[in-house]
Amino acid sequence: MTISFQSILDAETRIGPYKIITPLLTSDRLNQKLPFDLFVKADCLQRTGSFKFRGACNAVFSLRCIE
Repeated sequence: MTISFQSILDAETRIGPYKIITPLLTSDRLNQKLPFDLFVKADCLQRTGSFKFRGACNAVFSLRCIE
């Protein structure tokens, strides 16, 4: 399955009004021990408490009503 850049933009349009902008976290102590800086996106702070919010909302909002 290939995901196009346009499909990413479409998903953002669908879920944008419902998502919370979550922080990007890092740890100075951990970064000193690693050969790179590590960043973690705190999507656990979404309304659902889960990173799965984005995919689930996009899937639901992509559904079409069957008449």
